[in-house]
Amino acid sequence: MVAAITAAVAVAAATGVAAAGIAGGPSEDASPAAANQVGVSAASSAPLPLPATAPPGPSIGPGSPRQQALAFAGRLRPAASDVSRGPYSYLETRQWGHQAFPDGDGRLPPSVQRIQWWRSLAGAGRQVTWDETDGGCRQDGGDTRTSGGMEGPAGIAGRIAADPDRLRRQLMAGSLPQERRPRHVVSVIMYLPDWGYLDRSARTTIVRLLAEQPGLQPLTGVTDRAGRPAVRVAVRDTDSLGTVLDVVLLLHPVSGQLLASYDEVVGAAANTDPNYLTNLHGYRLYLDQRRTPTTQQPAAGCAGPATTPGRTR
Repeated sequence: MVAAITAAVAVAAATGVAAAGIAGGPSEDASPAAANQVGVSAASSAPLPLPATAPPGPSIGPGSPRQQALAFAGRLRPAASDVSRGPYSYLETRQWGHQAFPDGDGRLPPSVQRIQWWRSLAGAGRQVTWDETDGGCRQDGGDTRTSGGMEGPAGIAGRIAADPDRLRRQLMAGSLPQERRPRHVVSVIMYLPDWGYLDRSARTTIVRLLAEQPGLQPLTGVTDRAGRPAVRVAVRDTDSLGTVLDVVLLLHPVSGQLLASYDEVVGAAANTDPNYLTNLHGYRLYLDQRRTPTTQQPAAGCAGPATTPGRTR
């Protein structure tokens, strides 16, 4: 499964951007409609600062991080998009990252992209990419349509196991022993919406799996770059170069849907190579997730309301 994630990163690189993210407590009386609100962030071409450890937000409940996560999983409610129907899963993301090729100074220039995916379980689909780096909306990489080849990793798309242990085996299938650390589990979860719509059952199992990861940090209330309230679920681990990272998922506080994902350096990076450091600046917003009857719905484009500019986490 980790190898499949490499393929997903290759898609981003093919469009000229390095992979992003790799980017109040729950309200018991919130309506299901609130569980699928979508925001669009204003673009910025300014260089992104090196992520720092986020200050603690309000805790979402008592107990250990594991107890918090299990309690959170137990109270997840339906999202408005859970009732959507159609043979295609639709995902729209906005990704802050860096271009795949360095400039004259050897640095990787920043990049902001919006990517729209339509995928069926049979592998048919469509992908449209938009460049928003300079605050505009320019189609980047064409409008790709295919009758096959987009089905994602075998045994995953549309078939998320209902048991956390089985799900972990699914996510780690085909991976090498050194690719089975907690950070790898979370990194694969970041990409699950790419392969198919995650319903309430799947989201519940995912949070239950996160509860069992070594290095799980206390769950806190935060706000994502689109201004949406979220629950921060982070696993602290060390990468292959010795840098301590929080691999972070921001989840909707009612439905548990993914709102954002990113890596955050804790302390100093062990590798000070500028290109390595810029690759830690990725941040991915999940703007829309639903099922849809055709690859024409919703319409391709990047129009939408602006949100708080300059928000970093």
